Amino acid sequence: MTDTELPMIVWLRGDEDHCADFVLDADAVMQTLGIKRSRLTQISGKELRVGRIRRGRYISPVYRQADVDVYLEWTRASASQLKSASAVTEATAGLLEQSERLGAALHSIPEELTSVIRRDLAQTAVSLTTHMHHILEQAHDVSRQHQGAVLGVENRLKSVIAAQQEFLTQMMGQMHKQDAQLQQLNQNLTELSALARMQRQDHLEQIQQQKAEQEALTEELAALKTQFSLAPKPRRRATADSRRIKGVAARPQSAIAKAAQRPPRARAYATAQPTKSRSLSKRIKAKIDSSIDKSLVSSTTASDACLSGAVSRP
Repeated sequence: MTDTELPMIVWLRGDEDHCADFVLDADAVMQTLGIKRSRLTQISGKELRVGRIRRGRYISPVYRQADVDVYLEWTRASASQLKSASAVTEATAGLLEQSERLGAALHSIPEELTSVIRRDLAQTAVSLTTHMHHILEQAHDVSRQHQGAVLGVENRLKSVIAAQQEFLTQMMGQMHKQDAQLQQLNQNLTELSALARMQRQDHLEQIQQQKAEQEALTEELAALKTQFSLAPKPRRRATADSRRIKGVAARPQSAIAKAAQRPPRARAYATAQPTKSRSLSKRIKAKIDSSIDKSLVSSTTASDACLSGAVSRP
């Protein structure tokens, strides 16, 4: 198989005809080309033909000498590149020579510069000293001018501080007095609240007692009402009937026949008496009931008013 027919990546089993040509390993190729392993890995299979063969458990890259020579020929620098390289070398040599000259000149400059710098520093120190003395004199003059004003302000501040201290002392005395008054007022309020609680408790007890008495009275009135409603009513009709029977028995037979022939109005007069008695008893009972109800309502209203007055008190 010719070189043009081989791919850039050749997989080898070991029994191919061209397998014997792949004799260079990666280290030999790197040494020949003068490149690193990363660059070799980058160009392998792209710019340089590589063979891959299994050796044990790993697959190793192998190269041919002819492919390495072709790559060197292909990457060899041209005449213009060589000329540029020589020009760069000459320029580097010239720069080195000029730097040596400058170094020698600089070694001679420090002595002259030192003398000049010392002279300038001495002159600058003298001028700065004179200027500083002038500034200090002006500062002393200003301080003497303002010293009187400062003393006056200080005296005023002292008088103001003394007045403030006196005022604070008076205020502290007043505050102590007010504090004592407040404590006394709190004590009085505490006593008054205790008395109010006691009075309210007593009043509540009285109201409860009155309510119990009213309830007992109500129960008694209800019992009386029940007894009154269950009391036997007078039977005037029976009395009238007995009188009528006696009268009829005393009459002769003709009178009995006449009485039987009388119109119904005459007999109705005898039976009207118990009707009037029943209506009268109903009126009396109604009056008693109304009076009992009024007394119950008035007692309940009074107890509610007492309770509401006791609760509204502080």
